[in-house]
Order: sequence, then C-alpha cells, then structure tokens
Amino acid sequence: MIQKIKTILKSRFKKVDEDFVKQRRRICKNCEYNSKNIESIDLKKRFLIYLSDLYTKITFSKSEKLGNCMACEACDIYYKTQEIEENCVKNKWRT
Repeated sequence: MIQKIKTILKSRFKKVDEDFVKQRRRICKNCEYNSKNIESIDLKKRFLIYLSDLYTKITFSKSEKLGNCMACEACDIYYKTQEIEENCVKNKWRT
C-alpha cells in the first residue's frame, strides 16, 4: 500500500512521452473498465476520483482527462499509464 501511495504522489510531477504510454492509453480508451465507458459508478469510486482530481489540482498538474480505471481503485488513467511500475489488473497491457 505504501508503494502505491508513493507511485500516486510522484506521478503528478513528471511527464512521460514514450511508446509504452501511448500503447497503454489506446488500450484504456476503449476498455470496459474506463469510467468514461461506464454508465453508473458507485459512491466509493466517485469519492476516489474526486480525491484524485483534487490532488491533481493541488499539485498544479495538467493532464488530459482520459477517465479513471474502475478495475482498480479508480486510478486516473493519464497518470497510471505513464508509470512503468504500474500494471493493468486485468492484464491488458503488454509492458
């Protein structure tokens, strides 16, 4: 859990523009677990999305709003996909 928190904290302070990031984002864009592709999101995950968005604003980070991953703990897809240590809990990423 501590490692997950560290990853979230540092993710807002870097920008990665590598091929693996683009590939992951293409996969996530059409994924059935992307919040943009889901009609109803439970209250807990809405709250987690709110906290993630708030942290992004507090750190003055700018990101594309690509949605949030509902397969995990509502991680912001923009930041999750750029962290090499991250993985897709549904094993959709190859890297």
